[in-house]
Amino acid sequence: MKNRHYIDDPNLPDLPLFKQGATREEQVQDLVEFVGKFDGRHFNAEKDQVRLTAQMKGVYDTLNETKTWMTVAEIESETGYPQPSISAQLRNMRKEKFGALDVKGRYRAETRIFEYKLGNVNERS
Repeated sequence: MKNRHYIDDPNLPDLPLFKQGATREEQVQDLVEFVGKFDGRHFNAEKDQVRLTAQMKGVYDTLNETKTWMTVAEIESETGYPQPSISAQLRNMRKEKFGALDVKGRYRAETRIFEYKLGNVNERS
């Protein structure tokens, strides 16, 4: 897999909660509705909605494309997103309100570095 900064590309796979076969415009509308689920004391929908959605989709796409175990640093290298944002999106993807995706985690063999892998999209954790 080549090193790249994440770009929202219509040819990349969609998060499973988006409409299958939807037009790009419908997917963008789904993104807006999807991002409405973000919250928190410092969340500002006007400033954060597009950024957080793109981050979640970027992390998801990277794990979905590689189908292998990746550290947060490796995901950062692929997406260009900061490591704290990647960790937050990995946690978010596990939440029921974001689809309860099966994000597996473990320590990399003989290290203290944690790595992640996306389980079967049809499986729920």
